[in-house]
Amino acid sequence: DMKWPIELTADFTYIRLPGPSGRYHGNYSQKKLQEWAERLQQWASQLSRIYVYFNNDQGGYAIENARSLERLCGGMGGEGKTAAELRSVSSIAKFTSGTDG
Repeated sequence: DMKWPIELTADFTYIRLPGPSGRYHGNYSQKKLQEWAERLQQWASQLSRIYVYFNNDQGGYAIENARSLERLCGGMGGEGKTAAELRSVSSIAKFTSGTDG
């Protein structure tokens, strides 16, 4: 695992996932995707938008991983907010909390 600081510094976040090896290929395990889903659910009430970009395109895993993460995060939403809107566009999963679209 690559180690880098994980801290929120704005009202949105952008996460780039280049594959489990960090070399733009490979398939993320369900365990790793579940860990990210839990982290995103924790952050959802603090952030207006969460962008997740899967760049593990070699082997075609990016879209599959984005869709899996979408399913795992299906119930996101903070108290007093509408349910999170999840979209997958190409290999980008975009999570939006709030009502501004």
